[in-house]
Amino acid sequence: VALGLFNTFVWGGPLRQGYESGERPGGVGAFGGSLLDGLGGLIVSPGRGLVWYSPVLLLGVVGAFVGWRIPLVRWSAVAALVYLLLMSRFIDWWGGETFGPRLLIETFPLLIVLLAAAVDRYATKRWFRWVFGVTTAWSIAVQLLGASSWPPPTWFGAHDLFDRSSWWSI
Repeated sequence: VALGLFNTFVWGGPLRQGYESGERPGGVGAFGGSLLDGLGGLIVSPGRGLVWYSPVLLLGVVGAFVGWRIPLVRWSAVAALVYLLLMSRFIDWWGGETFGPRLLIETFPLLIVLLAAAVDRYATKRWFRWVFGVTTAWSIAVQLLGASSWPPPTWFGAHDLFDRSSWWSI
């Protein structure tokens, strides 16, 4: 809601923002992209997918279900889902030449609330501790790798930023 109000005040509409240069396909500024392409890209693509960069946050899906009766969990889940669907329609869902799922960063605090609900419910379960440990270790390792070695000197300007296949390349 706050982002929509800001966009309306500054850019002239709730779905408009500063990156666009006129109307795009779909008639709603830069949010005329394919929902399926964007959703797949933001969740599972090797170049931007949450699965590869912060898999521990995906345990928040479990937390959304087990903590649904708690208002904070319920509204965090709804807000994260709405934001995910909105960003999936963003015509440039990969977010430019950045590291990781840039367009989902705003959902991370919400996903952490959901993750906390899952931890609260399953912390005593051996399987959950194992899955939580592996996904946390993976998430930290990927972030450390990115902080220590990204971008390689040949990255910028060496590929077609708008070639969607580059975001699906391991």
